[in-house]
Amino acid sequence: MVNSEDIKINVGLSLKELRINKGLTQEELAEEVELQPNTIAKIEVGKIYITSKTLAKFCNFFQVSPIIFYTPKVNLNIQENLDYIQEINELLPSCNSKTLNAIRNVTVIMQSSQ
Repeated sequence: MVNSEDIKINVGLSLKELRINKGLTQEELAEEVELQPNTIAKIEVGKIYITSKTLAKFCNFFQVSPIIFYTPKVNLNIQENLDYIQEINELLPSCNSKTLNAIRNVTVIMQSSQ
């Protein structure tokens, strides 16, 4: 069963993951999206809800769909998944930039549909 606290936490985890993957501090992100650093911190730990205006700022900045923030994160470390990851990592270096971009686009679409 989903509750509002779970949603806030998931939004926060998603934001933190996007921020870290882009190599930004909370302060840098806050400046980019015109929010206070303490607001970013509170969102990331699930203490406050975000408005649709703030959600749009994040989506535009990170160039992601809003669904990214509301899709539950399932991190199953089963061997089959680890084997797939290893195989993909071995294949990627042989791809050209056009192929890598296509793979990235497919991956983003697949993640947003989960």
